[in-house]
Amino acid sequence: MSEVPQYLTKSDKSNQLQKLINEALYIISKLGVPLEGMTQRRLERMAMAFLAVANVNKTNEWRKIENSHALRTREIIRYSDSCFRTLQIAIENFMIQEYFL
Repeated sequence: MSEVPQYLTKSDKSNQLQKLINEALYIISKLGVPLEGMTQRRLERMAMAFLAVANVNKTNEWRKIENSHALRTREIIRYSDSCFRTLQIAIENFMIQEYFL
């Protein structure tokens, strides 16, 4: 992957996970999703959901993405929680808020 911008400037995630999140956000931006104006936390959550759907949890796994890996919201939460050790309740609250807004 070419030079990836640093979208996350403040994060308590490991350096490896920050790199993976920044790579995911770079791909998302190249797909045409506007990232400007989003909070750091929102960017992080969007990237984590993208990583779950793509079934990627290491920076060297981008080439293994398959089109058949479709997940429901609960499965995205479980994947993210098991692979990235995130707080499940925080993601559930985000998904609920996004659904009702």
